[in-house]
Amino acid sequence: MAEPSEADRSITLKLAKALYEKHKLITYPRTDSRHLPEDMKPKVASALRAMPEPYAALVNAPEMRWNMASKRFYDASKVSDHHAIVPTEKRMGALSPDEQKLYDMVARSLVAAHYPDCEYEAAKIEVAINGHRFRASGSVPKVAGWKAVLGGAEEKERALPALPDVKEGEKRTAGKVSIQKKKTKPPEPLNDATLLSLMEHAGRELEDEELRERMKDSGLGTPATRAATIERLLAVGFA
Repeated sequence: MAEPSEADRSITLKLAKALYEKHKLITYPRTDSRHLPEDMKPKVASALRAMPEPYAALVNAPEMRWNMASKRFYDASKVSDHHAIVPTEKRMGALSPDEQKLYDMVARSLVAAHYPDCEYEAAKIEVAINGHRFRASGSVPKVAGWKAVLGGAEEKERALPALPDVKEGEKRTAGKVSIQKKKTKPPEPLNDATLLSLMEHAGRELEDEELRERMKDSGLGTPATRAATIERLLAVGFA
């Protein structure tokens, strides 16, 4: 998936600010945190119960895990200045189509975090053709879990194709074989999105182990100051 452009980020932030300031439907949007403190569980539960359709049907489904306590979501030690963006308990009013899409992303992410794991069967096949060995991977979904909440084309793109039912030692006819000649490519030039990521995770490549450990959870700046720094670099012609 392509990295979002600066224009895309600007539009998204504008929509998020409207949902936060005007509609009061989401929490503070200028954060890069993906976790919530444990003491927010009652507030999260209230926000989930206040969600309108179609989210209400997902919230009230048997799969919903109200006692979910995973450290992947609830972990105060990983909360920066502000916790992750979540919906509020405020009743939804009229939204623009784009505001609705962004709210949908936030709402479904919160609901999906309270759903069970997605389960699938994975398989690998090794095939020998004229002395050359080839490998293929595939998967078959068994339990949709959180994917039933998110769905979407992105998850379909990531899904591996199902492999044919074969047995070890079985012989098949290769219907079509082709060879593609390609060249390795140099790394893509840095853009605003990759620069933001590098600033967020600054220090990971340091050889000094003590300094690397000290910078592990800090990075450079906050989400707001990182964006402002990059905008300044562009404005003065350094980037």
